[in-house]
Amino acid sequence: MKNRIQILSSESYLTRSDIMVMLSCSRLAADRIFAEADRIDRAELKFRAYPSKVRKTSVEKAAGVSCIKILKELKNADGLAHQSAIDK
Repeated sequence: MKNRIQILSSESYLTRSDIMVMLSCSRLAADRIFAEADRIDRAELKFRAYPSKVRKTSVEKAAGVSCIKILKELKNADGLAHQSAIDK
């Protein structure tokens, strides 16, 4: 199973499960975000190689989040946790 950092940093197309992990949200929320991202992709693309996945950029638009911002926050939190462990 892919972890949150893998999804945020390397995936271009996302499934509902990827969205759940990436945004730490419920299945219902992931389904709603996926549906809106799917609508965006259908409007913007003539052809989709992965019809059961949506673009990460469309998920960002639908959810109102930035993957780069989430990734930076995770790395900062990890750095603080590591520093805290060293300080003990």
